[in-house]
Amino acid sequence: MVEVRFRPEVETDQISYVLNGQDVTSSFRDFTPESKQALLAGLPIGDSELLVYSNERNYSESLILTNYPISGPVLSGNHEVPFICEAEKFKTVSGKTLVQRADEGCMVQTQVDYVYWSDLDQAYKPWRSTYAVIPPVDLGYISKPDGDFIPFIVRIETGAVNRAIYEIAMLHEEVDEQLSPWQVSQHWNRKLVFTHGGGCRGGWFRQGTRTGGVMRRELFEQGFAVVSSTFNVFGQNCNDLLASETHIMLKERFIERYGVPIYTVATGSSGGSCQSHQTADN
Repeated sequence: MVEVRFRPEVETDQISYVLNGQDVTSSFRDFTPESKQALLAGLPIGDSELLVYSNERNYSESLILTNYPISGPVLSGNHEVPFICEAEKFKTVSGKTLVQRADEGCMVQTQVDYVYWSDLDQAYKPWRSTYAVIPPVDLGYISKPDGDFIPFIVRIETGAVNRAIYEIAMLHEEVDEQLSPWQVSQHWNRKLVFTHGGGCRGGWFRQGTRTGGVMRRELFEQGFAVVSSTFNVFGQNCNDLLASETHIMLKERFIERYGVPIYTVATGSSGGSCQSHQTADN
């Protein structure tokens, strides 16, 4: 995810963009009157050069982009061996097992689920396509700061970065709508909460089967998006450097999917609180 900012006198429609020798001008879109953004995909592992220049060639700027494998590492050193993958034990919010088996790098396919809160059963239930025509009778509603009420429908993305399983959750009732950094959920306040699990007993050699928890009604009511991963639960993997690395990789994944948050807040108790502070320090 790249943003290019311009001085006021620059005519932005006279600017070209070249990535590793290939023109990518069509990838850039207006963000503000003084900036453009693009999501650059397909970069090779390692360094790439983004060149931005005026068509008159009277000035140019370049930036080196360093791409890492989605399975990591970025800064933590070689992957630890042996390491236990546990994706086949990870239960999604909809109640299903994530996968039968992960690949050699403990990575899994990204999936998106929708659930709704049942006022009758006091639990989350899978959303069905037929509900778009006839909503379920037990559909709960959630209050917003402005006093309005909206259907309590949550979008959850589940995937893997850095060999950790992650979850991203936010209120979103338009099930067929594709979200992007430029088309965000109308209920997102553009702020992000990263949750952490406690403990420090599980060692340093396993993927884990749960995140720090993302289904937080009190945060949804305020419009926050919520993220966490299995490496951010110290009771499963008590490595603060690995946890910090997963933070930056998961936040990048969030930005590429949903846009840049105004700010990110960390929460957690006990080992989760320690991890929040260690990550900030790292």
